[in-house]
Amino acid sequence: SPSWAINASQAKAQMGGYLDFFDSYLEVGGVPVLYLPFLKLPVKSERQSGVLSPNFYSSNELGTVFSLPLYLALAKESDATLTPEFIQKRGTKKSFEFRYKKSESNKWDLNLEFIKDRQWVEEVTTRKSQLNAMLTGFEVARTREADTDVSSLSGEAKFRETVKNPSFWNNQPAFEACLQTDDVAAINACKNALISSKLAPPKNYWRGRVTWQGVSYLAPRLSFESHGDYISDHRYVDELDLQQDFNQIVLQEPILTFANSGYRLNLDATDFSLSVYGNFGDSLLESDPWSGHQIPFGLDLSSPLYTLFDSDFMKVYTRAVYEYKIISSWQNELIKSPVSVSYTLGSGLWQRVYTDLLIPVLPNAVLSSRVFARFERRDIESLGLRTQKNSITSYRTGVEVSLPMEGERWLYKSPNKAATDSSYAGTFLEHSFSLGARFSIRPLASREGEYGK
Repeated sequence: SPSWAINASQAKAQMGGYLDFFDSYLEVGGVPVLYLPFLKLPVKSERQSGVLSPNFYSSNELGTVFSLPLYLALAKESDATLTPEFIQKRGTKKSFEFRYKKSESNKWDLNLEFIKDRQWVEEVTTRKSQLNAMLTGFEVARTREADTDVSSLSGEAKFRETVKNPSFWNNQPAFEACLQTDDVAAINACKNALISSKLAPPKNYWRGRVTWQGVSYLAPRLSFESHGDYISDHRYVDELDLQQDFNQIVLQEPILTFANSGYRLNLDATDFSLSVYGNFGDSLLESDPWSGHQIPFGLDLSSPLYTLFDSDFMKVYTRAVYEYKIISSWQNELIKSPVSVSYTLGSGLWQRVYTDLLIPVLPNAVLSSRVFARFERRDIESLGLRTQKNSITSYRTGVEVSLPMEGERWLYKSPNKAATDSSYAGTFLEHSFSLGARFSIRPLASREGEYGK
């Protein structure tokens, strides 16, 4: 017997429509477990807008959670899902997912979700109140000679008066120098570094996340692709986005610690290939969004392989490559390291141009190998170096070996659907990778400036 079945006293079917069950039972392993006086199921291949199955669960952090997705069949190549999610302890999260797929080389996915989190709003309000109380208390304590009695107070009122007493700050060595100076600039620096940077409240009341990925061919040899993951604050993923994730529940470890966004424009011309790109990384383990080094603009320009020499016993090929990157260091002034030692090269430009000579060895063997020689020039301009212009000129030679490993597996075939959609004629999973090693020496390396020393 099947693992599950629907047993009904009467059933009516409409070809290309729906299947109606009357006076039916849902059986699991031959045992009736649910009585259904009426059940309607689709038996058609065309998509249709409508309400999807609801989701329901409960957790200590969120309380009872209920969602009811609404599916929208917008067009043949696009659809969307709207999902209101009622979270007992937080509010209502609204989610929107849009999908567009005209072909494998022209498809986009967009996911948007946002919520006005009640608990988050309360925490932001509390942080603002605490910050104002600490800044005011610090100023009052600097001019007050003795403590005032706060034993009769309680709650927030007691906290506001306690931070105005000199003893509260005198017991903290970090504030000792701040209390003894009358320099306004030094006092403000203390407040920023020791109070504001620690208690600064988030600027957002609405929380959410936007993710996207896709590719489009603008011309037969010109394509644009992009992906992104933007999060309103770095606690959002752990608090509201991973509670239903199997890995998070079972393994008890965060899934996402780094959010990446980027774009790339590729031109595959006959005589050259060009890529213009940018990459942005957001470490969710840091308190300041998007801090650190980013590459807002980069460029790769390369030539195809040209034949320099061709004979029965040896072939020699060559190619030229130019790479250019703008590197930006985005740092919050409040979280800069107090250590005087330089720990970053800062913002700057990175350029490289090189020419390769390639000589295949046993080109028809399974284990391919080739002798190579590379002439390279690298230029670096950085604000973090005493000499802003730096360069390295080098020559490298060696041997590369690689073992290709390829394979494919048919996923499904449908001759009937192949007439309207060619992808059904032979969709398969293909893998292609290689194991390789490089052995090289660099007998020549000429440096100018500090970079690389």
